[in-house]
Amino acid sequence: MNLVIDVGNHKTLVGYFDHDQLIKVEKVLTPYNIDKLLTDITTIVVNSSMIFNKAVIGIETKNNLVYLKNRPQGSDFQLLSKLEKKLSIPFQLLDNLILASQYELSQLSNDQKLTILYLSMGHQLKYSLINNHNFHNQSIIQANLKPELISGQAFLAKHHQLAKNTNSTEIWSSYANNLAQFLWPLYNQFELNQIILGGAMAKYFHQYENTLNHYLQLLVLPIHHLPTVSASQQPIYNVLYGGNQILNEN
Repeated sequence: MNLVIDVGNHKTLVGYFDHDQLIKVEKVLTPYNIDKLLTDITTIVVNSSMIFNKAVIGIETKNNLVYLKNRPQGSDFQLLSKLEKKLSIPFQLLDNLILASQYELSQLSNDQKLTILYLSMGHQLKYSLINNHNFHNQSIIQANLKPELISGQAFLAKHHQLAKNTNSTEIWSSYANNLAQFLWPLYNQFELNQIILGGAMAKYFHQYENTLNHYLQLLVLPIHHLPTVSASQQPIYNVLYGGNQILNEN
């Protein structure tokens, strides 16, 4: 069994894999400090009564530091050492955006030569740019973005309701317009061929897909082609699946 943990800004997901099959996911609110996070993870894993051969944790990292809710929490080495000591399982630690991007890349045909933007839209906004001109030598550029008007948190604040409870055509049209305005500069900057949306707001892609393409078409010059925009096949769990892929390769 493989253990994969995705520490998000809002929720932490603990996934159990048998080979390529996701058996179960447990969720806990992400705390404000590493010690509480470690306690929560240890409790969940021990109570699962499962035996794991190896594990990976995906968490926001930068310059060998780990972050919780945008706050630096010490070194990645310290977190890794504490995890392995508490659970007696060999762990890898990787940035969760990298894991999500690697999963998205694995879903594409090897012979495609594309510049792809993966945009995660949850409580936070993050993107990675994948230059897939050489499938085995891809480069991934990370960036943290301001929530603007398209994160799940901003959606709730503006419309006073959760996205899952919203069927209003007017609201989703407004959201699609904001998203198009957000994507347009990135499209111009990187000459994108494809945009893949992930995170909580990608679950509702069917609500705004047509209007998003309409608003993007209004912005694109006639001599340019509109990039393909799609939702991730696993918008919530792609970090888990990406982590499992890493474990199965090693």
